[in-house]
Amino acid sequence: MSTEVPSGRQGLRTLVLLLAGLGSGLTPACEVREVEDVARGRRDGGVGDAAAEVDARSGAGQPTTARLVWPAAGTSGVPPNLDRVLVEPGGPGTGGAGDGGGAGGAGVGGDAVLVGPEGPIATRAVEVPGRCGAAPTCVALLLSHTLPAQAVIRLGSQSFSTAASVDTVRPSLGALRLHVADGCVVADLGSDEPVLAEAHLVGSSGLPSYAQPGARRLLLGLPLPAGAASRALTVEVAARDLAGNEARLAAVLDPTPALPRLALTEVLANPAGAEPTQEWVELANLGSSALELEGFVLATAVSVDVLPAATLPAGARALVVPAGFREGVGPDPPPDARARLLRIADSALGKSGLGNAGEALELRAPDGRVVSTFGAWLDTSAAAWNGRSVERVEVAGCDVPLNVAGNRDNRSTPGGENSVEP
Repeated sequence: MSTEVPSGRQGLRTLVLLLAGLGSGLTPACEVREVEDVARGRRDGGVGDAAAEVDARSGAGQPTTARLVWPAAGTSGVPPNLDRVLVEPGGPGTGGAGDGGGAGGAGVGGDAVLVGPEGPIATRAVEVPGRCGAAPTCVALLLSHTLPAQAVIRLGSQSFSTAASVDTVRPSLGALRLHVADGCVVADLGSDEPVLAEAHLVGSSGLPSYAQPGARRLLLGLPLPAGAASRALTVEVAARDLAGNEARLAAVLDPTPALPRLALTEVLANPAGAEPTQEWVELANLGSSALELEGFVLATAVSVDVLPAATLPAGARALVVPAGFREGVGPDPPPDARARLLRIADSALGKSGLGNAGEALELRAPDGRVVSTFGAWLDTSAAAWNGRSVERVEVAGCDVPLNVAGNRDNRSTPGGENSVEP
């Protein structure tokens, strides 16, 4: 149930929401009070950028080692009043013909030069760490002039095309929902168009969190600060569209009692060996003391598996496996010798085995609170995924799409260090 107060000119409103969490319906409810919905216009000092600048220069058709991120290569209907272009400098295999991946031009933007029908387009190159998704580096090419309408804009061999008219309408954002898991508060909301989005804790000096560029469903995770158990937290999300029109939402999370630091860190839902017998889910005790696992449950949207009684030392990992799981049998790697096997009573995890395409999981404490989640962010149903696990990149990080990746070696690391850990 919600209560809404009429909004003022800036869209101020108060809303009380009792949420059931993510769209999967798995996360227990937590009370969130939405307190602000503010729209800001283009170039008004909204979403922050680091201030390292250089003028773009050089000729049309220059090969480049940069990769288009925002807008993505092949995008059509880009507003001529495009606010910025995000590029990943030095992306392998992204240059024009004859590009051997050599050194780019001087300055922050390297050899990233936008070219329109009349030649090179003037931009400012600004370092924006974290804004290109999983890419290690990111540069924004800021535009000071409107692009020609219905034109092809090129970056090396990549291109996007502009629309006939400018865009002056801010994104429309859905309700901002918050939930707590994995030592994080996760903001979950939707947008009616692709956006660049970031979230931060109001009043905190911590770094912001960024969503995947161009996403419509926005999931942004922020580590819970010290004292979260005794005070409310305000999370603000800013979303900017291609034209730089910006919308903001803020919500308040009530004080959150501390949860055990037990995390879902790796999942093999599509083993090379027998299914569902050889499927497994990895847990890691990220806390400073041993944990008793009796009473914890592993849940999907339609099933619950109760973990057996066991003690997991601090820093140790364990594998939740079906009753008939066979160690070292078949083509999949055997469990790490240090890992504890937690055999459930059933012959399969989940209802009848984990879905090959990926299945959202929750780890719940004996009192029912969600301790950790593992979203179905990657589709692992293709034959190429046989025997390849999905891993958390930052093991102690938040469960968001940018913090998971397929095993780097196209296999799995049961009970051992994840292949994609930094």
